[in-house]
Amino acid sequence: DYRLRSGAPLRFHYGRIELAPTADGKVWLTYVIRFGPAIPGTKWLMRWLLGGRVRRGVLRLKEICEEGAAK
Repeated sequence: DYRLRSGAPLRFHYGRIELAPTADGKVWLTYVIRFGPAIPGTKWLMRWLLGGRVRRGVLRLKEICEEGAAK
């Protein structure tokens, strides 16, 4: 669990990252973010922007983990 306290264009930001092993030896990642926009009416935009960044970050993390496992 984490909370951003400053530096983001959000009034409130709480995140939770959970990792769980799967039966096939892989890892399931669950990432949940709750937030309120600093500017009313822009939650849809912030969700779109954050969603894209999170997706790219998770895919990059997967690549790094797979490269490390291959060594």
